[in-house]
Amino acid sequence: MENFTSLTNNDLSSLSVNFSQSPFSNPLDSSDVFTVPGSGGTTTLYFEWVERDAAFNNEVGVFVVDELGEVGGTIPGEAGYAEAAINDASRQIIFSSGQGVGAQRQLSFEAGDTLGFYLIQNDSTQDWLTSNPENSLTFPVKS
Repeated sequence: MENFTSLTNNDLSSLSVNFSQSPFSNPLDSSDVFTVPGSGGTTTLYFEWVERDAAFNNEVGVFVVDELGEVGGTIPGEAGYAEAAINDASRQIIFSSGQGVGAQRQLSFEAGDTLGFYLIQNDSTQDWLTSNPENSLTFPVKS
């Protein structure tokens, strides 16, 4: 399980994301989405890793989805969704593999963006892209 919180630059509300579920499940069917607050312009989100209870060095990232959870024209649960999310221009790494509790990161998004989150188990996003060209969600876990 990995937990982190996010605060916006103009709002003291926070989001807590728990990665104990499938990282590419329908993001709109879970609490793992966040709508960036504001009425226009760019908003900076501040992320802090607050809990770690995982045996692996995971990497956590974020990507922008539309109101249906689609990314790059691919709907959640459809073949190729993980690949679309990871390859989308909006994708950003929040915490790199090897980081842990106490790590902090600032990322900017447009107000109103809906964000989906992903976790690469015991690996990096780059390695996943290189080593998993078939886009398999059951890709073997590194030990």
